[in-house]
Amino acid sequence: MIRLVIARNPFDLTTRQETLVPFVEGKTLNQYFTEPGEWVYSINGELVDDTASPTDEAYVVVLPKLEKQAFAILLSIGLSIATAGIASGAIFGITSVLGRTLAAMAIGMIGNAIISKIAAPKTDSSNTEQSATYGWQGAQTVIGQGHPLAITYGKCKSAGMLISRHVTSDGEKQYLNLLYCAGEGPISAITDVKLNGNPIGNYKEVQLDVRLGTNNQEIIPNFNDNYADQPLTYELTNDWSIHQTQGNLSTALEVTISLPNGLYYSNDQGGLSETSVTIEGGYRKVGSAEWIPLPISNNGGQSAMLEKTDNRWFKRNSHSRTSIDNSQYTGVIKDSSNKAIYRVFRFDVKEPGQYEVRMRCAHKDGNSNRHVNKCTGHS
Repeated sequence: MIRLVIARNPFDLTTRQETLVPFVEGKTLNQYFTEPGEWVYSINGELVDDTASPTDEAYVVVLPKLEKQAFAILLSIGLSIATAGIASGAIFGITSVLGRTLAAMAIGMIGNAIISKIAAPKTDSSNTEQSATYGWQGAQTVIGQGHPLAITYGKCKSAGMLISRHVTSDGEKQYLNLLYCAGEGPISAITDVKLNGNPIGNYKEVQLDVRLGTNNQEIIPNFNDNYADQPLTYELTNDWSIHQTQGNLSTALEVTISLPNGLYYSNDQGGLSETSVTIEGGYRKVGSAEWIPLPISNNGGQSAMLEKTDNRWFKRNSHSRTSIDNSQYTGVIKDSSNKAIYRVFRFDVKEPGQYEVRMRCAHKDGNSNRHVNKCTGHS
């Protein structure tokens, strides 16, 4: 059955007519309701045209079509009757002539202001200076939530919408990953990509991955997860540095340790000798008193990417189900380089929650001027 509600007077919904109509597969609204005139239809609260076919047990509402100006005229008529009634004393029962006159004037002014707002014509805001594409300043990247997605017609220049940003580190290098949305797909092509006005091909070690918005497209690399980067930079000492993650649905923790000046010992021959630092870390759920140690890998790369299963740590994305060798996860970083060093450590804790992470530099081989071993933590 279909519940059909007909409100011939939308200003008095108490007069609406409700009936249960047998459902017929494929039958359209203009076949369920055949009265002449212009009508507005909705199915389960969604506006549709009269050729739509409701499903079984749908809630269909039919209203007469009212233009905005017609609506304002009806309100004006009602307002005129109300102010006349006040002025004559029929409404509110005011006996003073001055009081009735002032009340009628006040109601008329307020009512006219409301009607003007309701009946005001729409302002054309399609070409403003704040437009991300057509403003005087040219194409500008849109950043933030709540912006509409562009629909591309023909060929046009777009700065896109930045929807994700993440920094990854690998040894001596850091990589900035940016994910832009060019609008609704699918589209035929994205060409002539530029960075700061220069063709992207003029830059070395820049990777461009393009997807045209099809249903079977592959995932863009480095964006399999949703990151909540927090731009923190503080020097690690022997004391614990504690930081709290954002949100309460985190399932993984990623920490970057950097040695911005390198890691080395200046030997007597004027060269660089190997030296080391020891990093320790731990985590706990917000509200818990117990800190759980984090196994800090002595090496970078995939060895530093771990996941926790049944209270044991395994290498992430490894086919082997043998837990890690704890002797290789003592947090010792060794090197003899005067270039900046970055180490990324990821821990998939699996259980969603809000976490606190603590890090410290538990040991340095030396603190003399010859030892270059300043450590900073990032999250």
